[in-house]
Amino acid sequence: MITFIDADLVAYRCAAGSENETEDVAVFRTNELMRLILHDTGATEHAAFLSGTGNFRKTVDPLYKANRTQEKPKWLETLKEHLVLFWGAAVTEDIEADDAIGIASQECFYDGGAYIIASLDKDFLQLPGRHFQWEFSGTTVKKLSDGTKEYNKWTKPAQHLFVTPNDGLRWFYQQMLIGDVSDNVVGVAGVGKVRAAKLIEPLDDELDMYNTVFNLYDDKERFEKNAQLLWILKHSIQPTEVLSHFLSLQKPAEEAGL
Repeated sequence: MITFIDADLVAYRCAAGSENETEDVAVFRTNELMRLILHDTGATEHAAFLSGTGNFRKTVDPLYKANRTQEKPKWLETLKEHLVLFWGAAVTEDIEADDAIGIASQECFYDGGAYIIASLDKDFLQLPGRHFQWEFSGTTVKKLSDGTKEYNKWTKPAQHLFVTPNDGLRWFYQQMLIGDVSDNVVGVAGVGKVRAAKLIEPLDDELDMYNTVFNLYDDKERFEKNAQLLWILKHSIQPTEVLSHFLSLQKPAEEAGL
């Protein structure tokens, strides 16, 4: 069993959680999380990926992730370097770690190999196969009527998921409708998670999913731009992979004279 690890998120989570701690504590937490992931996924081998320099999505849309202006956690770069040196993480160029995991995992999928994708990032749910989301905690802050603040700690338990090819496609097309606020991708006005699910979940044929979403967009150019931003590469490092995929969907109808 090979576990593909989203090392970007491992580094960020451990750095953010160690902002007021020493470097040694941050590194210790990173090692603990990596060992937990490998243990809980039953890994016999692993491949971890970090996003490096360059990102083709910035060429598609210069505003991609431009809303991420907050200061990065203090130990983030230190932990990334540790993941490379100690855990053998590979650093991508011109593509994101998500794409490297997409390509590697789908090669396993079509070859019948055993694998699991470890991340908390919802974007990975467009990739078929087994997924693992490790436990993580946080704190919500609620402002009370008297002006004071109420702090509530919460924990989301670890979970194993299985995504079928059609599940993955449905997730992608729902994301096309919803957009992705964290990445500064604007979807279709007036369509939230609930309506997107109602529109896409009943569909089994991808061409129906495509037509449903395309018809709700205001123009083809924006549709294709968002598709390139949201699609995780699965077969190549070509930025236009999703556009070629769309053409392949329509080709049978064209050949039939429809």
